[in-house]
Amino acid sequence: MAWYRGYCYFAAGINLLLFVKWLEVYLNPVPLAEWMANQPAMLDGDGLVSMRDYFVWALQTGALALMAVNLMFIVVNAWFPHGPRNPKWHRYHMFNIILGMLSCFTAPFCIWLFLKWMTPGVKQLFGLPGTSQVQAG
Repeated sequence: MAWYRGYCYFAAGINLLLFVKWLEVYLNPVPLAEWMANQPAMLDGDGLVSMRDYFVWALQTGALALMAVNLMFIVVNAWFPHGPRNPKWHRYHMFNIILGMLSCFTAPFCIWLFLKWMTPGVKQLFGLPGTSQVQAG
């Protein structure tokens, strides 16, 4: 459980950094929008197509959406290590680990963590059926 707790706080920290970066893009989208508008794909035969305002709007809208997602993951990952330990929550924690496998940055650790998560000791900690101690003899 200590490794999982560390993973949750690490994931919350990464999402906090991403939230701050998207907040910066939301508050000051003009430099990035101007860079996007000056790319060769945005040029036509007569010169520059004025796409700057569209890019500002698109960047701010996208930044708001991604800030909402990052904020949700910050709250979830900061709270999950303190959540209840019952069979239903075992699945939620497992889904959180699987979400971490989707990132190439955290995938190697999450694969190892997923294998640890499926051990009988962790299942017993969450009270899953069929994980009681087997009597010898």
